[in-house]
Amino acid sequence: MFEFNVTGIEDAIKAIESFAVTIPDKMDEVIERLMNDGYSIASAAFAKALYSGENDVIVDPPVWEGDTMVMYANGEAVAFIEFGTGKKYEKYPEQIPGSKENPYVTLHLSAREEYGKKKAKRGKWQYVGEPGNLGKIQHVKKNGELVIVTEGNPPARAMYGAAEAVANRERALEIAREVFNR
Repeated sequence: MFEFNVTGIEDAIKAIESFAVTIPDKMDEVIERLMNDGYSIASAAFAKALYSGENDVIVDPPVWEGDTMVMYANGEAVAFIEFGTGKKYEKYPEQIPGSKENPYVTLHLSAREEYGKKKAKRGKWQYVGEPGNLGKIQHVKKNGELVIVTEGNPPARAMYGAAEAVANRERALEIAREVFNR
């Protein structure tokens, strides 16, 4: 004999409907936590980056723009620090995690020794300004300006590292398990 309990099914439907209502907020929390991981990585990498010049990079905390969460790095030195400069240091990876194509990477990779007066093609070059934590003071002009010699800087890969963290499947699953099992 088979017995069918309608009350049990109605309770199950209510439980499923209640759970379904929470899914968007829980997914948002998963995304926010992943992006906060990326933010921590990018902020730390830009802060400790080797750079000949003034490191003016500020990473803004991730924010929602519509249904997409974004994170920006701002400053005049962002591209130079992220992608590196000169020919002495290793190249930037061509593929960004979670992205099929990035025109900014392609553009910068092709222009790494081409910026400004193309002095980087020579290997070492001089500029007037701040030495940062990588440039070497060549001499001080009579007016007090510093003449710095540099060979460029290695790519910090700050945003690249952030993208790797956000695209990390195991970390996403770990966070999702925590969030959905509450």
